[in-house]
Amino acid sequence: MNQQLDNQYQKFEQDRKSLLSSLQSISADKLCAQPNGKWSVIQNLNHLILAEYGTLGYLKKKIQAVDTLEKAGFQSWLGYQFIRLYLVLPNKVKAPKGVDNPLNNETVEMIAAKWDKLRADWYQFLLQIPDNQLKKAIFKHPFGSRLNIYQTIGFCEGHFQRHERQIQQLLK
Repeated sequence: MNQQLDNQYQKFEQDRKSLLSSLQSISADKLCAQPNGKWSVIQNLNHLILAEYGTLGYLKKKIQAVDTLEKAGFQSWLGYQFIRLYLVLPNKVKAPKGVDNPLNNETVEMIAAKWDKLRADWYQFLLQIPDNQLKKAIFKHPFGSRLNIYQTIGFCEGHFQRHERQIQQLLK
């Protein structure tokens, strides 16, 4: 894996570990509370896992024909900038089907174990991508933009940060 991709992944992973660590001392009742019908902390975490799992599954499928894909260009960059901006805005977003009904009956330890395995799968996947394929437009975001692997991880990180902010609001 090239250094840029490894650095990006390591930051992504460190952010996850930091969040999970910060939740260790919080009561199960507080983590599962759904104020005003909003998702709980546990549901936010499970949603992130579902989204990352779905993204990785899509990437594993697309990598089979990566040589047929175009290199991500200006349109991908522009779409990526729009996605990143959208993720920092306080607007409410309806989760896509398949990631819109996360579980609320697990502990942080159970979630951490699932997420550890998923992130290990992510890392193994990233290790296998040759350098000449890193800038191919491999991921189609639901907004319609095609992203390369760096942008895809950037999207996942932005998505994580959005839910991390929601989690922090729930814990106030």
